[in-house]
Amino acid sequence: MKKAILILLLLFFFFEVQSAFAFNPKYLKEAYVEIEKSGKIYIDGEINSISLYLYVPQENLKKIEVYPNDWNLIEDKFGNLMIKINFKEIKPVLNYSVKFFIKSYWKNWENFDSNEWFLEESKKETSLTKVNNEMRKLAYGKEDILEKVARLSIWINRNIKYEASNSKTKIYSSLDVWKIRKGACGEYSNLLIALLRSQEIPCRYIVGYAIAENSSEFSHAWMEVYYNGKWVPFDPTWLEGNYLDAAHIKIANLLDSNFTEKIEYSGNGYVNWVPNEDKVKLLKYKEGNPFNFSIKFSKNVFGYSANLLNLSFNGCGLYKFELVSCIDKNFNPLFEIEDSKRVYWICGKNSIYWVLVSKIVKPGYILYCPISLFINDKEVWNDSTKISGMKKFSEVKLNYPSLAKAGEKIKILSNKKGIFFSPNFTYSKEGSEWDLIFKKPGNYLIYFYSDNSFGKAEIEVVDKLNFLIKSLEIPERVYKGYPFLLNFTVKNLENKETKGKAKIKIGNILYSLNLTFKPKEIKKLIFNISLNQTGKLDGIISIEDDIPSYSSFSVFVEEKQKNLLIKIIQSIISFLLSLFR
Repeated sequence: MKKAILILLLLFFFFEVQSAFAFNPKYLKEAYVEIEKSGKIYIDGEINSISLYLYVPQENLKKIEVYPNDWNLIEDKFGNLMIKINFKEIKPVLNYSVKFFIKSYWKNWENFDSNEWFLEESKKETSLTKVNNEMRKLAYGKEDILEKVARLSIWINRNIKYEASNSKTKIYSSLDVWKIRKGACGEYSNLLIALLRSQEIPCRYIVGYAIAENSSEFSHAWMEVYYNGKWVPFDPTWLEGNYLDAAHIKIANLLDSNFTEKIEYSGNGYVNWVPNEDKVKLLKYKEGNPFNFSIKFSKNVFGYSANLLNLSFNGCGLYKFELVSCIDKNFNPLFEIEDSKRVYWICGKNSIYWVLVSKIVKPGYILYCPISLFINDKEVWNDSTKISGMKKFSEVKLNYPSLAKAGEKIKILSNKKGIFFSPNFTYSKEGSEWDLIFKKPGNYLIYFYSDNSFGKAEIEVVDKLNFLIKSLEIPERVYKGYPFLLNFTVKNLENKETKGKAKIKIGNILYSLNLTFKPKEIKKLIFNISLNQTGKLDGIISIEDDIPSYSSFSVFVEEKQKNLLIKIIQSIISFLLSLFR
């Protein structure tokens, strides 16, 4: 009996310990936290008095316990609250301990700080937040400020390798991080601040703590940007923005990572201050969802078919999404998911789409496949769909410019009606054509889905373009060996006379034409083309210049069907001949 009770107690203790930190910090709505800062001060010589200055949690501080009990609160030059501990009874070894008790809450627009703080100083670069021309180019863009911060946060998270510094006293500058392409939370924040200040956007460095599950490292850093009278938090390390979970606890607002707590003393001698690792305890917490969503996906699908999953999402912030398929006995996914992992800046109601292509299912077999959705690293949805039968998907013909200029409108055309969407952004368009304006240079993917058919477009967007190719017209039906007309227009974007060579390559055929354009001239070009291949052929139109422009397209070439009367006569002859065999 005693043995059974002991086992039950051990199991209870095990599950209590496990469940104490069985949480996702990005979903913390409330957190009651104890932070302990402690250490020793070693004295050598005649020291009369010592004062120790430590930063205090700046928000929602409920209680402070201090040893020794001679202390007061002051402010540093940035208005941050600090605790000053006074040591008047000097011994060879002095101990100190400070415990802070904080009731932390998640943050959104309603409870962001609206204090103007040091607005002018927060626009200027510091020794740790300098930029070069490449960094200015990355930061430039005509998007809204919060969209820009989100875009740059995603870029830093994807392109700067997370690697903590060996020395806790050294943090690389933004130029160092740009060069070596690695850093930790402090470097991430310095770099993001530098990029934004290059566009004269006020922002500040936040030093503090972040409570992470199964982690003993709690010191953390992020940043805040001043927008519409509020200091809006963004954490490029955790990929959070415009929303901050209760796991984040602010210790100080600074211009960069130049962060120092200090010790002062009087007398003749030497003082050695040795702080311990800060201890952070999560005493109580509540979780919640800072968003709403719903999902549409068929409960029954065919094998080897293209299927559309629609996520209707309502939130305001920076969010990570991952759609995960079940696997077969060989650990291969039963659904191939286009761009299964995505990060979006979302504010408001949005529709997000994924194309899922199911694997081939043997005749008579039925497979049940669970699909999971993770938002901010937590599974928030799981459902099962039935895969049976067979229905092969088909590709859709899309016409679009492969190269486009930032800020100018382009058109993407489909040969059928459906829905256009992209893993690069959350808005979409129903129909057979989509007009788009890209705000920033880069490479973009566009998908189109319509009833078990889908197509993909890849578009490169650049800052400068000499020619614009548009109004591409291709016949709906193209036959092998029969000529057809390919029409399109070319606009000279330069305010000067410009020469270029127009080239069309499709299949094994190449056409070219030398052209001279007047300033801003638009030319309509018509090529008479004949193809000797069948099937889907990819083509490209290019205007060759010092900055080449090009546009991709596809045509489906088929054999010309014979006249119906001839087909009937041939069938009759074949039937009569069969009678005499």
